[in-house]
Amino acid sequence: MECNVRLWSAETGELLTGIIRQNGQVRNVSFSPDGRRFIVASQSHAIRVWDLAGAEPLVSHLSTSAIVSDVAFSPDGRLAILLTFSGEASAWNLITGEPLPQFGTNLSLVRCAQFSADGRLVALGSSDGLAVIREVSSGNLVLTALHHEGPVNHVEFSPETRRLASASGDNTASVWDLTSGLRITQMRHDGPVAYALFTLDGKQIVTATVNRQQAMLADSRYGAHLVTDPRADMYATSNIVQLWDAQTGKPVVPALCIPPAASFLSFSSDRCRVVNSCSAMGYQGEDAAYLNRGRTEVCVWDIRSGQKLSPDPLMGTADWVYAGFSPDGSKLVTTSIERIARTWDGYSGKSVSPVLHHGHEVYHGSFSPDSRLVATASKDGMVHLWESDTGEPVGPLLNHRVWHSSNPLSAVPVRVFFSPRGQRLVTYTRNQRTHVWELTTESHPRDGVLMAEILANATIDETGTLALLAPDTETARKERWRKLLTKYPSVLGVTAQQLSAWNRHQADDYYRLGRANAAAGQFIQAAANYSHAIEIDPYYQEAYSERGQTFAHLQEYEKAVADYKKEIEVRPESSSGYNNLGSLYANGPSTLRDPLKALPLGLRAVELAQGCCDELRTLGMVYYRLGQLEEAVEILEKTAKASRAGATAYDFFFLAMTYSRLGQSAKAEECYAKAMDSWRNRPVNFSRFYERSMQRYSAEAEEILGKPKSQ
Repeated sequence: MECNVRLWSAETGELLTGIIRQNGQVRNVSFSPDGRRFIVASQSHAIRVWDLAGAEPLVSHLSTSAIVSDVAFSPDGRLAILLTFSGEASAWNLITGEPLPQFGTNLSLVRCAQFSADGRLVALGSSDGLAVIREVSSGNLVLTALHHEGPVNHVEFSPETRRLASASGDNTASVWDLTSGLRITQMRHDGPVAYALFTLDGKQIVTATVNRQQAMLADSRYGAHLVTDPRADMYATSNIVQLWDAQTGKPVVPALCIPPAASFLSFSSDRCRVVNSCSAMGYQGEDAAYLNRGRTEVCVWDIRSGQKLSPDPLMGTADWVYAGFSPDGSKLVTTSIERIARTWDGYSGKSVSPVLHHGHEVYHGSFSPDSRLVATASKDGMVHLWESDTGEPVGPLLNHRVWHSSNPLSAVPVRVFFSPRGQRLVTYTRNQRTHVWELTTESHPRDGVLMAEILANATIDETGTLALLAPDTETARKERWRKLLTKYPSVLGVTAQQLSAWNRHQADDYYRLGRANAAAGQFIQAAANYSHAIEIDPYYQEAYSERGQTFAHLQEYEKAVADYKKEIEVRPESSSGYNNLGSLYANGPSTLRDPLKALPLGLRAVELAQGCCDELRTLGMVYYRLGQLEEAVEILEKTAKASRAGATAYDFFFLAMTYSRLGQSAKAEECYAKAMDSWRNRPVNFSRFYERSMQRYSAEAEEILGKPKSQ
């Protein structure tokens, strides 16, 4: 019999949390009066209280200049170096939340870092080809810089801290003597080297190349955008893992080639096994199929034999975007955009835990140092803690949305790391904020039972039966609750931020319902739900944007104009409102169309978006409407080349019309054919807004090119 609790939205039917597993049959579930907690009573004589707001971070909002890709911890877990996609690192005291002054500007080009086992030294690898060793306490160099001809992508101390392994974008890996600063050996590869690691005995080196860029969720004007790792000389054309002799630099065994696309490799602690995963995304063509293969064919490999140790493909066909070993190498965690995570045996690939269900996509996972717990980072704004063997939830959810009440959607955790001693978690959210959470084992069993009994107005008797409490006065219950609230204000109290976050959570529900309505063609209902979201949160930029599109689809253009103007007012630093309003003035009905009004809006959108394709495309359309045809061609051709997904039907229809008006009929016909082909081969899930736009633009293009109207 299933013994689980699920929390759902009564309005949308959406799963709001992961499955909360119980040790016995669930007898009763009750909410607290304020709706922030619920109590679960099970047949196993257990009472558990769950806080929907989640725990609070010890230190919040460590800002970074770019997307954090990894964290290097000191052995005691008190210090950390945050490593970013831009190659600009920062060093922090995790207890105080203050930067470490001794490093100054010495981390501006750092790509990788590792502390020595005694915490006295730190090795830093930089984009300028230098690997350096610094004293942690002073930040001073203790050795002359070690030189590569390309960026240093990975560094690792040997077990005895007398040597350093480095992997470089110059297609080599090296082993260095830290007493003399001399290179012991160099190992050449066919592409940039991403990893270089010592085996446990320090006698051998494992190196690896990967062939696809990592991708991570980050803020964009539409709420979220997958950003790929821009670091040069980081990625090769194939995934090759090689074991070398650390003294001679000679291969020990034949190289292991991993066929699927891989953007990340995780190695077991004994350096005998490796697991591949791919977070890169593709949307069309052969590369998309290859990337999809990388997300489904996650496998455990034996480095020495080159054999697969896990089923093929490992763990079915879920869209896994991350896979990582536990510190002892006995387990794996995988996370998926299909809203699940799972732990597996690190040797056989067989499942260990049940499926760990989440309310949204799961981007990353991490094990505690003892491998007993696993933390997962999800788009629901929470980091979830689980027992890695049983899948049992542990402790409160770590809620990130309360710390960004103006836009909780930005506070989505995309990375989570345990500190070396397991007393802290470091999480990174897509709005480039880092949070430090204290994990406590402190317990108050008597107060916990009292709290549970008050919330449920019931207790579990010695037979395991849930029984109502003896008749009691409301005044007495309130007094007991007041004492608990006084004793645990941070646990039971409601802050202004939490109240704001709860309101935004309700607004988010209406916003998501509106998007579901729009996708189903229910535009009147969509507009109503966007309006509910705006009523709750008058600064909800995305709701204004989506409602404006909905009004435009319903041909209520004045309302659409008003929403886009409000979007600009609410978020003037975002390009979205300018782009939406400019596009409406450029391509709206004749009663509204005004390209002279559209031009300054289009220029401002391009300036704010720094060359993003959508804004460039709109500006090209504006130039076409103004009759500035040469400028239109230049911008639209630039858009087609700049887009990662390739030129769209929008680009080709407007290029066809522009070339036709310039008298270049052959180019016009070629672009028209490409537009029709792109439209016919669109993904099945493209929106109704897109379909209607294509019908309008194709009809306009047919008229300009003198073609018979398509049926």
